Amino acid sequence: MASGHLSNNVAQASATNGSVSVSSTPAGGTMIVASSPTRLQIFLTNTGSNTVTLSLSSTATAGQGIVLSSGQSVNFQTYTGQINAITASGTTTVAFAQI
Repeated sequence: MASGHLSNNVAQASATNGSVSVSSTPAGGTMIVASSPTRLQIFLTNTGSNTVTLSLSSTATAGQGIVLSSGQSVNFQTYTGQINAITASGTTTVAFAQI
């Protein structure tokens, strides 16, 4: 029978968060986060007023990828690559939190 002692073998992860202004330029979009082989999860929210397209690569094209309207969010678990974003026109802000 167990003695009642629990062991936690999960390494403590550090969180980072921020926000990035995104527009229709430069071609290929703006990098939201760089690749991180230790990333466990990332949560992104379009906190601006214009629609944004996210790309799970180094190049974003408006309307071709993960499209977030104002206020929408997306969560990725185990994705460690770069994320870029672009708008069709105007600017918006993408907020993120990652561990």
